[in-house]
Amino acid sequence: GRPEAAALRAEAQAAVDAVDNVQRLTFEQMVPGGFSPDAQITGLVVNGSEVYALDSAQQRVYRALLTEADHYSVDRGFECKAGLVGLYNITQIVDIAWLNTPNIVGKPALLAMDADGDLMYCKPDGSLPEASQLIPPDAGWKSPKAIELYADRLYVFDPGGNEIWSYDRVGGVFSERPKNYFTTQVFDLSSAVSFTIAQGEVYILRADGRLTYCTRDPNTLATNCVENALYSDSRPGRPSGDRLEDMVAPVALFYDPPPEPSLYLLDQGLNGIYQLSLKLVLQRQQRPDAPLPDAITAIAIGSNKDIFVAAGNNVFWARRP
Repeated sequence: GRPEAAALRAEAQAAVDAVDNVQRLTFEQMVPGGFSPDAQITGLVVNGSEVYALDSAQQRVYRALLTEADHYSVDRGFECKAGLVGLYNITQIVDIAWLNTPNIVGKPALLAMDADGDLMYCKPDGSLPEASQLIPPDAGWKSPKAIELYADRLYVFDPGGNEIWSYDRVGGVFSERPKNYFTTQVFDLSSAVSFTIAQGEVYILRADGRLTYCTRDPNTLATNCVENALYSDSRPGRPSGDRLEDMVAPVALFYDPPPEPSLYLLDQGLNGIYQLSLKLVLQRQQRPDAPLPDAITAIAIGSNKDIFVAAGNNVFWARRP
């Protein structure tokens, strides 16, 4: 009997999930059929009931809004794509972040950065975006991959340059010269795939799943890093160490603030997420209860702890049980 086999499989899966501390989530697609047929969503920003999705294939950012019927609708009037913006030519967009005020457009905006250090400010009201330019590091940009805003500074992760550059926001403008994050140690970040800032502490994820963890003295600004931080894994038969044993292809880190401050580590091989405390204690895994059509490329957590993932040409979201 087919039904009996399926039931047995489900039971076996549930037993394995219990041991591995896996929470199965029911994801629904944000846009029926995807944002566009050949979109490739690689970045996500969730701001309240708005979701911004970076399409790296078409070099544009989409905006979707939660409706009263608890579905998302795409805001077709939102203007945010590569090309000429004022005097600046926005080339390849590498990352997006939510920017509050003060800033050059005078209202909260979606900030996109391109590979040349140009910033594009996309406005939720659908008016045309504006742009500005960061002063590049002395040796130029190598391979900027990601941006984060923290404590009135913009941080730019440039693993090709083995550095995280920071820009102070003076009067709402990122007009100063970049400052080095690393002061004493220099790390080879060529294998680094992602970074995040959690309450002032920096976590850098490498392609093999190892994490570099850094703190900075608020007075001297001297950085102190542990190159291979230790994960704590209490699952039966799983050792603690400098990587989680069942990791396959870790690609991204996401920090979600209190009340339950957590790091979410996205693994494309498992097509799932590890949730860790800031001390790198494994709390649980989240995985889809039915396979998603593509590999997950990005993750974000919503204000009521909903989980959003980008995969292929769409975004999928799940409420937590």
